[in-house]
Amino acid sequence: MPARRDRCTLAHVDEKAVIPQLPMNKTDDARLDAALLKSIKLLEDAVREQEKATVRIIGLAERLRESATSRPVQLQADGIIESCGFQDVTGQGIRRVIRFLRYLREGKATVGAIPEDMGQEKSGTPPLTQAQIDRMLAEKRR
Repeated sequence: MPARRDRCTLAHVDEKAVIPQLPMNKTDDARLDAALLKSIKLLEDAVREQEKATVRIIGLAERLRESATSRPVQLQADGIIESCGFQDVTGQGIRRVIRFLRYLREGKATVGAIPEDMGQEKSGTPPLTQAQIDRMLAEKRR
């Protein structure tokens, strides 16, 4: 079993175990294409809904923090806001999966042809870790 990674990457995907099982005839190709399209849409919808919910939660927690009259309530509101950092990390991971599914759908996937950088964002900037997100939020409160 591969070592646990803090970031979601596709660099450790064993493409030899996945790609040779792709269908070879036209009917199966059409079914695969439809399944990939549906999977991409479902994942995009999930990311969008997750982002909307997170924005709402953060907005409500900020209002609660602003109206709080005691330090413990303010700290609890801060905890809610910090906990929403999961959305950024999971969103990045899901976007990588979407990118990989699009790569498969475009027919670029052949044994050994998955690029090394498949786990990187297009900007080339590595994703933030949860610890980095927590640190940034803590600095913002000061």
